[in-house]
Amino acid sequence: MKLTVVPIDSVVCKDGECLHEIDLSWVPENIHAVQWKDDKGHLEFKNNDPNLPIDSLGIYEKASELFDAKKQAILDEEIQRELSRDYWEELRIHRDYRLTECDWTQLPDNGLTDAQRIEWQTYRQELRDLTDVVTDPKPLVLDPNHPDWPVKPQ
Repeated sequence: MKLTVVPIDSVVCKDGECLHEIDLSWVPENIHAVQWKDDKGHLEFKNNDPNLPIDSLGIYEKASELFDAKKQAILDEEIQRELSRDYWEELRIHRDYRLTECDWTQLPDNGLTDAQRIEWQTYRQELRDLTDVVTDPKPLVLDPNHPDWPVKPQ
């Protein structure tokens, strides 16, 4: 494991990933940073004293535990946010935006031929019907080019 602890910045980095706003107030005030890799490391001091080699994390193992707890809390929050996401509502928002983009095609002076106007009317109806024919809105919400989206006329 590689661990870096920087109390003044409230940062803990573990195996290349850094998390901020970790309470490191328990670290002695004279410590600038703790550096650890695999089974050895060193303490860096604020007062320019030479680094102190360490062969055990000792009390600084707590920084690793706090990192793990914060990372898990972030993951739990992301999972909760995903679980509460309303993909049907998001699909309607995307669909309504596509409808709004082509409102001009239904104006009488739009310059389209009758055939083109019918193509646009068909496209717009397919957009309106989308929520009735799609069984899972998530792929369409996540991919604006998903093949289940109606194809806009040229």
